[in-house]
Amino acid sequence: MDISSVVAMSYVKVVNVENHPKSQNLLIVWVTDGLETYEIVTNDQTVKRGDVLPLAFLPPKNILGVISEGMFVGGREGIKRVSEGLVGSKPVLDEYEENKLKAEIVAAIRMTTK
Repeated sequence: MDISSVVAMSYVKVVNVENHPKSQNLLIVWVTDGLETYEIVTNDQTVKRGDVLPLAFLPPKNILGVISEGMFVGGREGIKRVSEGLVGSKPVLDEYEENKLKAEIVAAIRMTTK
């Protein structure tokens, strides 16, 4: 079984972006998959309102007092932007993106078993 298959993924639309109150290097981003809204903490300063991005739903993680419900999945050139028509659909990842996601999943599992 491929470990990345245990994580749900979806293209989401960014509905709001704010600076994290406790870090100059982080943003708090609210996204929607067309059904629900999620809060994500990211260090990618290029994320803007209206972007449609691939998101992996990971176990909630407290990042400096803000609960992040997942992570944007990016490749070597950063996070891929796609058209709004793909919101709610499952992204197809390249090998590099898949490997980054697997590493994050393993890290999340390790944190919950400590």
